[in-house]
Amino acid sequence: MKKLFYALLVLAGVTMFTACGNEKPNEIDLSKLDNTTNKCWQLTVKVGTQSEVSYVWGTEYMVGLAVEATRKKVGDKATISYKEADAKDEDACERLNPDYEEEACWKITYGSAAFSQTVYMWDDEEDVKAFIAVYTAQGMTASYEKADAKDEDACEKLNEPELPTDPYANLDNTVVKCWEVTIDLGTTTETSYMWTTERELCVSLDANYKGKYTYKPADANDEDACEKLNDNPDDDFDGSQYDDTTDRCWMVTIKMSGMETVHYVWETEYEMAYAAYQASKTPDVEYKYERAAADDEDACEALEKRQQADAKCWKLTATFAVMGMPQSQVMYVWVTENDLEMVKDAAKQQLASYGVQVDITAEPAEANDEDACEELNDGVIPGGGGDDPQPQGSQKCWKIDILMNGEVLAATYVWCTAEQVNIVAEGIKAQMGGLFEGATLNISEAAANDEDSCNALNGR
Repeated sequence: MKKLFYALLVLAGVTMFTACGNEKPNEIDLSKLDNTTNKCWQLTVKVGTQSEVSYVWGTEYMVGLAVEATRKKVGDKATISYKEADAKDEDACERLNPDYEEEACWKITYGSAAFSQTVYMWDDEEDVKAFIAVYTAQGMTASYEKADAKDEDACEKLNEPELPTDPYANLDNTVVKCWEVTIDLGTTTETSYMWTTERELCVSLDANYKGKYTYKPADANDEDACEKLNDNPDDDFDGSQYDDTTDRCWMVTIKMSGMETVHYVWETEYEMAYAAYQASKTPDVEYKYERAAADDEDACEALEKRQQADAKCWKLTATFAVMGMPQSQVMYVWVTENDLEMVKDAAKQQLASYGVQVDITAEPAEANDEDACEELNDGVIPGGGGDDPQPQGSQKCWKIDILMNGEVLAATYVWCTAEQVNIVAEGIKAQMGGLFEGATLNISEAAANDEDSCNALNGR
């Protein structure tokens, strides 16, 4: 819709063919003009034998102000008058103009080699051309075309950024139940059972197995029953022929990728047979077990200690990427140097089967025995953002807001350390890409004292 602003430009434009002169003596008394009711006004500008008529929508005060301002500029070389016109609304008033063009929604694209911007404008084509000329005069490229919007509001709405959709919005986040999850590992599948809500289940699985899993409700009424299903999730394993009551000492030999390791364990034959069954699912792994010459648990542990006489504590650092952002995880293990290489290789193969590429380095750690080595893991947070252990107490609930022009478009809550929340925020920025040009992220602490209550905030 044309505004009185455009009329002011038209009236001021008469100065290009008039000279400065004295002001007209009969000035309009603006204090007597109405400034509350909008009407249609006919403006007539005469210069010599030439005249121009235009129609504008506004209060009489606004029209009088424009007329007086223009008179002071052009002096007595032009005659300017106005009177009320017969039009009930602004659109009808604008259509009275001789050069009236129907307004429409226009898609305007302008930019340079370095950037490109698209805006939508509700106006007539002449004004759009004037808008384009401003950018082409600055050396930019600019073009326009009609957009699919029937009115001004619909046109303006096209300028609003599309809010990110929550892919888990339709998944329940209130009812906790047991789920049977089947993961496709390429050469085989793995089935496990998880006690959680459907939303939390999918969020967790998508982090590592997106597109590689299926799930369905399992027959378990509480968490203990659900967890018990993980004791033997494989229907194909027949353990009826193995003793599941008496612990004995077993010598276990594992061969993998040209490496061999030997251990002594105190378990039932059923546990050993099931471990061999699980190992058979992994290519290039050979797992054998046989009775060892030890009659009690202490003697069996003595054989293991002798086998592991040169073991020491190692600090393992795994580096990988999450949402394109580098991360690292630290773990401490008490193994021999030979077993260390097998541990590293097994971890790499396992993660590679899930589509995660990882690099693992090892260095000796300061711990004199196995217990001291294991204690170093007490303060390590899986998935931490640095090489050093992060204390569990440093985890908090954080709120990450996505803002555009000061307005919150979306918010997410995460339970992690201060270092990790910055990594998550960078990942969000990377995922947004150009969708939210000009958007900012704001990180603040949220009112949640544990991980469950923090995660629950995402379901509100």
